[in-house]
Amino acid sequence: MAPELAAIGIVKRYGSLVANDHVDLAVERGEVHVVMGENGAGKSTLMSILYGMQAPDEGRILLLGSEVRYRSALDAIAEGVSMVHQAFKLFNSLTVWENVVYGCEPQRAGFVDRAAAITKVGALAQRYHLGVDPSAIVGRLSVGVRQRVEILKALHRDARILILDEPTAVLTPQERDALFAVIRNLTASGRAVIFVTHKLHEAMAIGDRVTVLRDGRVAASMTTKETSPSEIIRAMIGRAVNPVVEKAPVKLGAAVLKVDALTVRRAGRPAVDRISLAVRAGEMFGVSGTFSEWASTSSATGSSRS
Repeated sequence: MAPELAAIGIVKRYGSLVANDHVDLAVERGEVHVVMGENGAGKSTLMSILYGMQAPDEGRILLLGSEVRYRSALDAIAEGVSMVHQAFKLFNSLTVWENVVYGCEPQRAGFVDRAAAITKVGALAQRYHLGVDPSAIVGRLSVGVRQRVEILKALHRDARILILDEPTAVLTPQERDALFAVIRNLTASGRAVIFVTHKLHEAMAIGDRVTVLRDGRVAASMTTKETSPSEIIRAMIGRAVNPVVEKAPVKLGAAVLKVDALTVRRAGRPAVDRISLAVRAGEMFGVSGTFSEWASTSSATGSSRS
């Protein structure tokens, strides 16, 4: 059978810059195809072309062996291709079901059939174990759940191919694991997923195949079962690098920043609630946690040790 999606000889130029230089990519039904590369390697340009946001200067896109020519992303959506961007395209003041059915609402007697929409969105969420309440207000949801709403939008439009652009960049480890479970459910149902990432361990954990771009060209294409992080790094940068960083013991100096029981309120609620910390000379200080307002606030006024 023909691949679910094939890009053949894709070229995209911006003046003298060649962002994609005769790129070939084939994505099979039911697989997770990881696309990797350094910043500027041409990943985002290629995804924009596959999703109809940009037109290639040369090359062809085939869906199940038939060539397609997109005029816009709407054409790609109509052909069963959807994309979840790093910056979500959601209306925060609306509910989950309103976001999901927006633009293709079920109708009854000339009006939006609210009950039918909620039922359908709830059934999709349950079928793919997305754990999303159709009646929840999107602006009150965590980043991980908002991402699932974007996936629900794609499923509601019956997407066969789902492009995930750096999907774990804003997720906690727990949210990442939940996303991987969702992706496995999608591919088990026969859908294809293109997973764009910089993270080697994610590529090895979730990917079936990996295509590596370097300087706009395909540097390598391999199955994850037959490769290693070292080989992927070599393809990405053109030389061997040890993926494990050797670090000598660090001698920490005196505290250069101290915060004691810091509290910051927003709209009557604690955005930062009694945070205490000390940052010492010679120390790399990390911040981690689930999505909430305090993280952005504390970055300006202090941090919490990870």
